[in-house]
Amino acid sequence: MTGESLGTKGRIDSMNQRVYEDFSAFLASSMNLELAASEQLRDLAAAMNNSQNDELEKIFEELARQSERHGAYVERLNANRSINSAPALGIDLADSFGLTEDLDIADIDLSKHSVAVLNETEQAEPVSARCALEAALTIGHEAAGFYQDIMDHSVDENILRFASHFARAEQNHIATVKHQISKLKNCSP
Repeated sequence: MTGESLGTKGRIDSMNQRVYEDFSAFLASSMNLELAASEQLRDLAAAMNNSQNDELEKIFEELARQSERHGAYVERLNANRSINSAPALGIDLADSFGLTEDLDIADIDLSKHSVAVLNETEQAEPVSARCALEAALTIGHEAAGFYQDIMDHSVDENILRFASHFARAEQNHIATVKHQISKLKNCSP
């Protein structure tokens, strides 16, 4: 590795550490993850529409809406925290979070938590219900894994409280998908 690569890696590691320690970084990462999941669930809903599977289309649309609401909630929470809460408490956010520069989501490495894209949803041919459900299950497991990783590495009480809440919501998504999988013949959950 070159010195430049090590420097970049160090910055990425530093940004990842911020997700465990900095509530705003955690919220930004959570919002990014939820909105990506929502987009992919909408892709699965569209694939089910193309396959004329109305039941799964509706389920994926509802899961997408839940992820969008979660992302919007996190965005509002972060905005309210930085705009309303800090001045009322006399807190300088830049000082309290050690932020000397704007947080750039692109600098946070979410690769170990990246939500998988189902390549078949971009193809013209129909996607099977099983394949779509397995992709949705992967999306849920990866999001739950992100929140579990946060709970395993953070010591910040606010981050832990929200990560726990968000992890429970992901477990509900996973349970919904597993229930649908169980309704399919010859499909293991």
